[in-house]
Amino acid sequence: MQSTSRLMSIQSTVLRFVQVLSRMLNLDVEVVDDNLVRIAGTGPYSSDLGRPLTTGTNAFKSVISTRRHKVIERAGKDPECLMCSRRVGCREKAFLGVPVIFHGDCIGVISLVCFSEEQREKLLGNIDFYIESIENTAQLFIAKTMESIYHDKVRRSERMLKEVGEDLVEGLLELDSKGFCQHMNAAARMLLGIESNNRANAYNQINSVQVRPFGRTKEGNHQQEEFIVQIADQEKILPGRMLILDERRFLAKLPLMVGSTNVQ
Repeated sequence: MQSTSRLMSIQSTVLRFVQVLSRMLNLDVEVVDDNLVRIAGTGPYSSDLGRPLTTGTNAFKSVISTRRHKVIERAGKDPECLMCSRRVGCREKAFLGVPVIFHGDCIGVISLVCFSEEQREKLLGNIDFYIESIENTAQLFIAKTMESIYHDKVRRSERMLKEVGEDLVEGLLELDSKGFCQHMNAAARMLLGIESNNRANAYNQINSVQVRPFGRTKEGNHQQEEFIVQIADQEKILPGRMLILDERRFLAKLPLMVGSTNVQ
C-alpha cells in the first residue's frame, strides 16, 4: 500500500492554492504529487482527486525526474506526447509544468493547462511570467506550509527525546551540526562528571562538550566505531555505533547515547 505523500498531507492547503492561482492566471491548474496522484485541480481536473493518473503522465514524469519546468507548446507534437495513449483526441492545447521543491526533493508538479487557442497564445506569449508566478506562489503557499509542519514535528520529537532520555540508564547527548552538545540527560552528566547542583556551571560545561568521529577498531569478529568526547581541554575515546533517527538527527550508541541534529 502506497504511503501518503507530503503534498497529500496538506491537500486542503493545495486545494485553496490552486483555486486562487487559477483565478489569478485565468487558466486551469492541476497538481500531482511525486507518486503521480492528483492532489488538486480546477475545471476538468477538479474530479478524481486522490487517485493516481493512468494516462498523460509523461510530462509530469519529466518534471519530477529533471526537477525543471516543462513547456509543451503544442500538445500531441511534443516528444513527451508521442507515446501518450490519449494523444489522439487530447483536449489540451498547451502545458506548463513546474516542480514543487522541498528540501531539495521534487515532491510534485503544478501545471497550467490550456484548452483553447486563445489560452495557448496567452500562456506562450508570457511564459516567463507564468513560470515565475507559479514558482513564487508555490513557495509561499505550499513549501512554507510543508516547512512549518516539518519543524513542528522536529520540535515535538526533540521534546519527547528529552523527556524520555532523562529515564535512560545510558547517557543521551543532543549535538548541533558541529558536534557540540545542546542537551544531555542525567546518566550522561554523571558519566562525564558534570555537576548538576550548580545550574549555570552545568550549562556551561554541557555546552563545552563536543563529540566527533574518531575511527574504527576491531573487537572479536566485529568492527566498531570510536568517538572522541571532548570536555573543555580533556578528551575521552569511546566505542560506539551511529544510528540514524531521521534525515537531520542521529544517535551514536556509546557507553552513553549521543544525539545530533546533522552531525558533520
